[in-house]
Amino acid sequence: MPSPKKKPQSPGISAARATVEGCSGYAGFLELDEVSTTSISASITLHYHGTHRIKLLHKNLTRVRFGINPKFVDQAGWPCLSFLVDASPIFCEILDSCDAVAKKISEDHGSSSEWRHAVIRNYSYINTPTVRLHIPTIVNGDTAQYGTEIHRKDHSGNVQQYIFDKFDVTELSNLLRTRISVDAFFSLDTYDYQQSAGIHLVAKKLVIHPSQ
Repeated sequence: MPSPKKKPQSPGISAARATVEGCSGYAGFLELDEVSTTSISASITLHYHGTHRIKLLHKNLTRVRFGINPKFVDQAGWPCLSFLVDASPIFCEILDSCDAVAKKISEDHGSSSEWRHAVIRNYSYINTPTVRLHIPTIVNGDTAQYGTEIHRKDHSGNVQQYIFDKFDVTELSNLLRTRISVDAFFSLDTYDYQQSAGIHLVAKKLVIHPSQ
């Protein structure tokens, strides 16, 4: 993870092993079973424009529950790309621990925003916990590209990066279909905007498994 530039201080979360290379095969990322919830603690970090930053990176194999909905856009009209995935018990435990320390430090630094938990537990609608993975959109003038590496794995286990000819949400949505399994490499970024605060899971790399 690159060292942050000198910007105004803001609260964040750190983990004892967040900057080492885990067994995930992607530098700086840890498998879920490599993380101890007792190692997650609050700290002050530096990040661009004062945005909160959580220096904790994970790899997690999960299944897409609901794919991308292209109707949600930002103020500039670009799509807000995210999708829901199933959350295993160990995944929930880690995120709940991150939630607790992030919420506390946010409140300690004067935030009065409503905290939205990373793990979604709406059992009247879905019978399993879920989390939302975000795919950043990088805009340069009138063009945009995905801020997440997209890879595909074939039935032999070979992995190859998927190259998009253009920014096409429909094409991306077809790749991240419901029930597709993915390896998700992600970081945790806190946010506090319009009286809502919480943790965003930002996908850095996705490896899409072949359909069964």
